[in-house]
Amino acid sequence: MGVEKLIGAAVRRVEDERFLTGRGHFTDDLGFERASFATVVRSPYAHARIRTIAEQAARSMPGVLLVMTGAEVVRLLRPIPTLVGIVCALTIPRLATPARRINILATLYGCLIAATLLLAFTRGPGLAAGLVLLGIARTIVPIVMLTLMDAPRVDARNM
Repeated sequence: MGVEKLIGAAVRRVEDERFLTGRGHFTDDLGFERASFATVVRSPYAHARIRTIAEQAARSMPGVLLVMTGAEVVRLLRPIPTLVGIVCALTIPRLATPARRINILATLYGCLIAATLLLAFTRGPGLAAGLVLLGIARTIVPIVMLTLMDAPRVDARNM
């Protein structure tokens, strides 16, 4: 059967019967013992400057397990580029055979540009992705050195 026969064709839905007869299962119906829920509290005013956060008052409220401010999140995320950079520095130069070096170098420059944009313009998951890409991009220098050492008329005396 070709794709042309599927486009616009009526497709029988197999899940309708169980939903219409009350036998459907939803994630909201699942019960988890000792489940916790996260809440992010933000200012109700656009572009407002938050001067203080009553962390102690929030921690003392019943049922509160953890209170994290932006400063604590930054402190936790700070080591990501270094840790990723260490792993990449140990692996990427080993993969950089002479035939692959230009492609790897172009990819690393792309990671550097993407990391710069993500770190400048995003928050949340985009910020974490930017930090990971920054760690990957830190391996540019060894690849550049390997590429230059193979270039004609460039040797260790010129570096």
